[in-house]
Amino acid sequence: MTRIQRFLLVAAFLAGVISSVYGQSLSAVIPLNKDAVEGRLSNGLRYVVHKNSVPAGSVEFRMVLNVGSTLEEQNEKGLSHFLEHMMFNGTEEYPSDTAVHVFRSMGIRYGFGLNAFTDNDKTIYVLSVPSGRKQNIITALHVFRSWLTSATLHPRDIEKEKKIIIQEIRDAVVPDVFYPAKVNGSRYADRPTLGEEKDVMQADSCALRQYYDKWYRPDLCTVIAVGDLEMGDMVEEIKEVFSSVVPRTSYTPERALYSLPVTGKDDVIQQEQDSLVGSCKLDLIIPAKAHPVVTYRDLRNGLEEQLFRKILSDRISENDRLKCHYTYSWYLSDVFHHSFEISASNESEIYVSVEELACILAQMKQHGILQSELEDAKKSVMEYLAREDARRTSSSYCDDYIDMVTSGDRYIGNRARYDFYKRVIAAITSDELEARADVFFYPLQRMILCYLYDARRSGTLDKNKAQACWSKGLASISGEYIPINKAKPDVEEVVDKRELSVGTLSQAGIVSERKFESIDVTEVVLSNGLRVAFKPMDSENREVMINLVGRGGFSMLPGKSYPYYNGMAAYIDMSGVDSLSPQELSDLCYKKEIAVSTLIDNYSHEMFGMAFTGDIENLLKLLYLKITSLKKNEPDFNSDIHAQIAGLGKESLLQLQLNRSPGRALQNIIARYSGNIHKNNKELTTEEDILKINLDSMVTFYERLFGETHQLTAIVIGNFDVDSIKPMVVQYLGALPVHHSELPMNDISFHFPDSVETIIIPGEASHGVNRTTLIHGEYAHSLKETMILKMMRDILHNRLLHSLREKQGLVYSPYVSVVYRAYPFSEFYFSVNYSCDKEVVVVLEKLLWDELDKLKGAPVSEIELNSIKESFMVSKRENLTPVNTSEWRDKLKEMYLENNSLCEFNRYDAILSDISTDDIQNAFREYIHAARWRSIEVNEP
Repeated sequence: MTRIQRFLLVAAFLAGVISSVYGQSLSAVIPLNKDAVEGRLSNGLRYVVHKNSVPAGSVEFRMVLNVGSTLEEQNEKGLSHFLEHMMFNGTEEYPSDTAVHVFRSMGIRYGFGLNAFTDNDKTIYVLSVPSGRKQNIITALHVFRSWLTSATLHPRDIEKEKKIIIQEIRDAVVPDVFYPAKVNGSRYADRPTLGEEKDVMQADSCALRQYYDKWYRPDLCTVIAVGDLEMGDMVEEIKEVFSSVVPRTSYTPERALYSLPVTGKDDVIQQEQDSLVGSCKLDLIIPAKAHPVVTYRDLRNGLEEQLFRKILSDRISENDRLKCHYTYSWYLSDVFHHSFEISASNESEIYVSVEELACILAQMKQHGILQSELEDAKKSVMEYLAREDARRTSSSYCDDYIDMVTSGDRYIGNRARYDFYKRVIAAITSDELEARADVFFYPLQRMILCYLYDARRSGTLDKNKAQACWSKGLASISGEYIPINKAKPDVEEVVDKRELSVGTLSQAGIVSERKFESIDVTEVVLSNGLRVAFKPMDSENREVMINLVGRGGFSMLPGKSYPYYNGMAAYIDMSGVDSLSPQELSDLCYKKEIAVSTLIDNYSHEMFGMAFTGDIENLLKLLYLKITSLKKNEPDFNSDIHAQIAGLGKESLLQLQLNRSPGRALQNIIARYSGNIHKNNKELTTEEDILKINLDSMVTFYERLFGETHQLTAIVIGNFDVDSIKPMVVQYLGALPVHHSELPMNDISFHFPDSVETIIIPGEASHGVNRTTLIHGEYAHSLKETMILKMMRDILHNRLLHSLREKQGLVYSPYVSVVYRAYPFSEFYFSVNYSCDKEVVVVLEKLLWDELDKLKGAPVSEIELNSIKESFMVSKRENLTPVNTSEWRDKLKEMYLENNSLCEFNRYDAILSDISTDDIQNAFREYIHAARWRSIEVNEP
């Protein structure tokens, strides 16, 4: 065999390896999950069905219509969103609001388990249905069919809905002030998803009917069902319900994909002033086209992009001359954004940073990527993927399938992705990644500059000058890249030698133990009085959380000393432990993949610990040392004190927010009346006051809080065997020293006034008013009574939604919430919020109190109460799943702090079942007083 033949043979072999990995062709389409099936009916309707048990007992339904605002013609603007609203006004099979009431009887809350959204290219209808009764499933599918085929679109309902949609438009907050720059030159620029007021006012039944018949058709519709179901049965039900659906017009509309410009001679700049930022921020964006992930080759390309991002991000983050955060993410349509968020003091520094950033890219272009960088990136990506939990909720699966049916992206599970990456990652070369930097060097590549600045510190940005700095940096000649860890070879070695050492621990034991069977929690009391609750989870990741919680917090401070302790938690968290300096501790925690943070609230205190890879022992050591051997960080403390003194005479960030944001001022007043702001809270306005802040006093108070072990509960939650970890937890937490200082809890809340008053917050001139009514009361605390308060909230919300929105169209979305606390005394606050026209404020306030009087005067029906009870069970089932670690942690923390026990929570279902209509009526009579309320509204001066 000749040398050239040998070369060609090797080349052919390598080509085969690249195009086929262990028998898996890279050109093959990514299959669905083994527990999922997809199909298409003869009328074109598409379906995806996926069996998933998280959460158990429910099915997530989505009906996706491939129509959104970008598909609208000039005379159709706003109709996609208008139609979405009209579905809830009735169909031939479910007239008026019948469907809403049917779902409410299943325990499905309007706006939560029953909802809809309009986007630029799709309209999505959402149902979360309890699967215990087959009729629920059939009803859900029939309602979807009726929305697809038989909306009534009555002129009376259209006129009522106009007022609601206009209020929604006025209430809408644009999440991204730079949206105009990012969609400049595209169809998205003049197609807002909600439409504009003039578009809404022009809509009529004829226009809506034509648009409905044009786009609501089976070949543009997908039904998604994910949850606790039998796939075969669900597919048959979908076929039974939808096979006979036919388009109402013979004309098939063209569903174009409208993209965003990524090239062009003119770059875009948008500049916005904001006195709250305190610095200058430039988001330098390079838009790029991206293809949907359909085949394994696309998936491999995605891995290459992920590795490139990691390497570029690391190079940027280690540059001391540059404050920049790099991300690469989908934006709209088929466009992704390379986003470089640069921070600087003024516009001059921004120019320097832009050039510095471009120099980094030029260096990568000229000298390539180091093999060591590539290997580090591969290791990091695989370690991250290995930690991802393969078990996911049905709702998250639905999001993936929505992407699949609208953009073409094929879903692949976390475990399958990890296995595929593991097979292909070794073959990825630096040459492949280096080619991904080419996008930054295309001559006609578009650049979007989004500049946010404080006019007191900086001037505007000159687009031409920024472009020149970028071009200069890209054209620069640089030396080879040298990783920062090569310049400091001994740092990692020093850190590696350090460990958390606790010395000899005192003997500890278990005084008592019990098991709460219905919630699967084991509770033990240790010899030092500390209580430990073990909650094993069924998640596939190895994360373990340990929360140390107790009542008290800042309420245990004497007198008016609170302002001098306000930043205490931050100072504790920036400290070291034992012989480890703060930086050494930080490096060690990073290495061990553990973390602990402190939270001191008005009436509670908490240490939250996390072992990201299940290293429970080192997490326990860290908690022990944080309480027993804290090492104060005096240099950083002194630096912060000097910074506070230097800032005297300047408006604080909070004051700036309150003065310039009426909404923030509204929330601040509500927080004050709700008891969430310390009554002795004040700003320190003199150097003498600031110098009274004492680190030693803070540490002493902190040690006293967490030294009251008999007042603490440790919540241990994660994927573990209780009997296996129990001895270790007892060993470390049981060794915490006991202090019996018995700090008293003081009353530190603002007291709700015994009067009626309306507070006006000046706002910008507008058509409407944002109004919140607070109703205060006291109650006899128990789990049953807090459940009744929540039921009162939901009943009042449903009544107001029906009367104010569905019946009269006066508001878009009235919202009712309740806040309660059991200590140091039991009180609650109902909050009723809505936005409306100024002319109807008095009417709405009267309607609110009329509804409350009705609820006092007559008991709710058994049907209404049972639907609320069912919604509670649905919420519990969906949130407290075997994999929702954070939700379980928060619920156990709430039960211990509010009830000081899990006994009642262990009987949750029985307590809920026992609540009667008389209990609800009596609660409205006893708790709601017309003399204990206060309204706050944002209005024009």
